[in-house]
Amino acid sequence: DAVVLRGSCVVNEAVLTGESVPQRKDPLPSDDLARLDIDGAHRRHVVFGGTEILDASLLGTEAGADRSIASTPPDRGVVVHVVRTGFETSQGRLMR
Repeated sequence: DAVVLRGSCVVNEAVLTGESVPQRKDPLPSDDLARLDIDGAHRRHVVFGGTEILDASLLGTEAGADRSIASTPPDRGVVVHVVRTGFETSQGRLMR
């Protein structure tokens, strides 16, 4: 699972939720980093493991984008911070 820091993307979460409508993921405002609630209030900023990114863009002008990140991804994708891996991800919990 990863938190979007810069850019935005459209994600198909059907594997986890069964929801057929893709979800837009926006960057987490930098003032919310200290009190991150991945499964609650900040869910719209998290790309969950096992989901499919349908579209991504790195605009750099989003409200709340962390401007301290100087480099841009080579594929013009989004910048994320991985917060959970393996069996601790949303998909991993389903596999247990």
